[in-house]
Amino acid sequence: MNPSRTNKPTNSEQQPEVPAAPSTNRSAITIRQFRDEDLPSVIEIFADGFPPATSDEEKQMVAKYVQSSIESDLGNIAGAYITSGGNFWVATLVDEADDKEKVVGMVALEKKLDGDGELRRMSVKKEFRRYGVGKQLVEHLEQWAKQNGYTSVSLATGEVVKVAQAFYKRMGFEQKHTQLLSEEPHIAIIHFSKQL
Repeated sequence: MNPSRTNKPTNSEQQPEVPAAPSTNRSAITIRQFRDEDLPSVIEIFADGFPPATSDEEKQMVAKYVQSSIESDLGNIAGAYITSGGNFWVATLVDEADDKEKVVGMVALEKKLDGDGELRRMSVKKEFRRYGVGKQLVEHLEQWAKQNGYTSVSLATGEVVKVAQAFYKRMGFEQKHTQLLSEEPHIAIIHFSKQL
């Protein structure tokens, strides 16, 4: 060890400055059922939740997928999820700047056959990730599912979304299989399941 060297990193070793964490006291987060007035925030969170596209072709594919989702289930959340026996929740907190409720995350449960539900539309605003919001959403979904007769929850996530895969594994989901959607460009999804 060089005694003249201090433990302080040099300018070339310093990490980029990390922005201050948002106010995400676990008790400040509220999970509640979707309301119609949440739709603009839900669409924004959904559209912003995809990993950055690496090509124009990927950007177009994501844009088409977002638009098709808005025209289908996200355009009729009550019909697609709630009245059919599933549910859709948002995570909210009160913005200290204007004292208004702000939607910071979302998750849906779509009813399937034989007591199974599919976890869908899981997304948290970028600036609120890694603060437990997603965990609270999944825990709330699982508790509601158990109380409403579900015996398992399945989900699918992109093969390239390693953070999501690790998150679902930490939440007790088991990887079941990989499904190839496209060879060129290579697009695959990984299916997970969890017994309740």
